[in-house]
Amino acid sequence: MNLKILRNEIGLSQDELAQIMGLKQKTYCNYENGTTEPNIDTLCKLADYYGVSLDYLVGRKFNDEIGYLEKADKETIKLFLTLNELNKVKVASFIAGLLAVQN
Repeated sequence: MNLKILRNEIGLSQDELAQIMGLKQKTYCNYENGTTEPNIDTLCKLADYYGVSLDYLVGRKFNDEIGYLEKADKETIKLFLTLNELNKVKVASFIAGLLAVQN
């Protein structure tokens, strides 16, 4: 989540932000550290407070052509992008072959 980044941008401490949100400082700290996750109502309150979308708040990125990507998909794309052009063509051909026989 982008909670720490957003909080630091506005210059508040965890305690100050927790008070604004009606939370205990430890609870907010756990959200920032990923130890626990806020419920949807708290996520909405945080997004509204920071003036960002829920997607941005939780670190999701949208690609118009392929939609939202799961972590494993992002890792696969990162690996693909490190290939040279010839190997990218080979991978694309291999995938096309798999799709042709997929049920």
